[in-house]
Amino acid sequence: MIRYHARWVLPISAPPQDRGVVAVAQGRIAYVGPRNGAPDGADRDLGNAILMPGLVNAHTHLELTALRGFLENLDFPRWITRLQAVKKAVFDRDRLLDAARLGLAEGVRAGITTYADTCDSGVAFDAMLEAGVRGVMYQEVFGPDPLRCADALAALSTKIDALKPRATPLVRLGVSPHAPYTVSDALYTAVARWVSFLPGGL
Repeated sequence: MIRYHARWVLPISAPPQDRGVVAVAQGRIAYVGPRNGAPDGADRDLGNAILMPGLVNAHTHLELTALRGFLENLDFPRWITRLQAVKKAVFDRDRLLDAARLGLAEGVRAGITTYADTCDSGVAFDAMLEAGVRGVMYQEVFGPDPLRCADALAALSTKIDALKPRATPLVRLGVSPHAPYTVSDALYTAVARWVSFLPGGL
């Protein structure tokens, strides 16, 4: 057992603990409370720190981290046009993966350990697996033309089929129809129906 000591322990579900201890056994929290009640174990003193659960970022686009500073102060039509152009012209899969890795490194440094990421390329899934964080990667699907609904759904199915075998208890999959201006009503309906009939779900 390892006993982590900190100036403050914030259980969130209970009041802050001054000079508290979090004891961990076999990868699971076994005790949270004052030092004088902690079970025996090896001590690790974190010093003048706050020990608390990791933060959650419920809306990320990790594959776009490297575009910071490139899309500011634009109206929406110019913003989306520039975003799509630079993704096609500059960003291959490796660069998108590096951008997602950077976003995760910055997030973990800020205390974020759980992510809900909306992603087109799928690289956020790989980056989260590598980093050992928790998260759900929501695979984007696009398709404003209702006549192309079947094609969009087939492309989504192919992407999910490629990722699903690598899902873990920490990193899971979801789906995200992009937006009302890029997804037809027919595709929204088809995606909802498709997800509801997936064997074992996502």
